[in-house]
Amino acid sequence: MPQEIIKDHCFLVQRAGVIGIDKLIFIFQKQSVKNIVMKNAMVVFLLLVVTVTFAQKSIKLKVVYTPDHQYNLESKNVSNMIIDTQVDDATKEQLKASGMSFPMKINMDQDMSVLMKTGLINEKKEVPVMIEYTKYDVKQMMGEKEMPSPGNVLKGMKASGWADSNGKLHLESVEGEAVTDEIRKLMMSMVDQLGTQIAFPEKPIKAGDEFTQEVPFAMPIQGGIELKMIIKTVYKLISFNSENALFDTIVTMTMDISMDKGSMTAEGAGKGKMIFDIKKSFMATYDSNIDMTMKMKMGPMDMDIKSTTESTMKVTQL
Repeated sequence: MPQEIIKDHCFLVQRAGVIGIDKLIFIFQKQSVKNIVMKNAMVVFLLLVVTVTFAQKSIKLKVVYTPDHQYNLESKNVSNMIIDTQVDDATKEQLKASGMSFPMKINMDQDMSVLMKTGLINEKKEVPVMIEYTKYDVKQMMGEKEMPSPGNVLKGMKASGWADSNGKLHLESVEGEAVTDEIRKLMMSMVDQLGTQIAFPEKPIKAGDEFTQEVPFAMPIQGGIELKMIIKTVYKLISFNSENALFDTIVTMTMDISMDKGSMTAEGAGKGKMIFDIKKSFMATYDSNIDMTMKMKMGPMDMDIKSTTESTMKVTQL
């Protein structure tokens, strides 16, 4: 037995004789408990470090139109409206005689599909884009009576343009059998003002971070009527993995329409959920529910309109 071990052994024996074997065992037990506590504390510390490191993990996102690619966008909107009016009894009877009774319920189902094809990127880092509305079905009900369809203006309509390096879409032509100059200008103006699909921050974001996208736009409708609207969307990153990022959204909007013999104001708010495909740099799904209240004045008639719209959108990349 080495000399150092013999000395240590003799020392422990001597200590046992002085303080007693039971006390010496207690000392060893106390030292063992201390070691266990220290080891557990170290494990907890390491877990905290790992947790904090993971919580601080961030990601940078950006909308990118992939060259030589196809996107199929499918959207469904279901709107329920209740329209009430404030008129004198005589006018109310006249409206009732013409088949209009209040409060009036109007339901609208909209089903739309859009095929988007991209070309090869050019020297300006622009990606050519061709858009075709392959489906546009609308069904409207007034109470129990089906209303005439507003027409299939969008079905078969084709548009062309390009997407820049920031993911902003630009249109340069809109064609179709039912496309008028007014519709063409309206579509091009809307796309130009709406800007990018999602304006992500330049810096990376982590779970819990929020960013806001505000889109103001104005467009002429008919007969000198102009619609002004502001849509504000707050995106909150809930979680993400290697494939998808999940966002909660809060949407608020205001709308104003000025007419020669009347006006309309509206405001709305709602919530939604979006899944963003990280690998493909494009939105995958978006579901939302928006409630709106509108006030319309047309001559002597004041109308109050409340609506709820549920929307779903799915993007399939081919």
